Amino acid sequence: EEGNEEEGNEEEGNEEEDVVAAIVSELVSRAANASEEREDGDADDDERESSRRRESSRGSALLADVLAERYALDDFLASSASQLTRGGLASALDRVNERELVVFFRNNHFSTAFKLDGVLYNLVTDQGYLGEPDVVWEVL
Repeated sequence: EEGNEEEGNEEEGNEEEDVVAAIVSELVSRAANASEEREDGDADDDERESSRRRESSRGSALLADVLAERYALDDFLASSASQLTRGGLASALDRVNERELVVFFRNNHFSTAFKLDGVLYNLVTDQGYLGEPDVVWEVL
């Protein structure tokens, strides 16, 4: 079962990478198409050169936007790899009442969570901690 779980996590990682690659490919394609657009053939050489510079500048700006979006996507994927975002955690803390026991869904698994003194705890059920008698709850 652990092997299947690792394969599932690997497939999820590959799917995320595929999504990011598809988005980046689309954005690069848009930047390339924008830089290929040309003014009418009736413009004289000075106007053409000016037009090329504007297009090059637009293309550079689009490429910068593409790269910025790529870095933002990479950052988001890295920070939410555990499927727990700051916004999601804040929402969970707001919705769970003090000393309330709830079912928590994360990483495609159901678990038990409990809120005590404003802190949300998750019951540790991972096989890796089976031999650790002191590990029962983890802070989310």
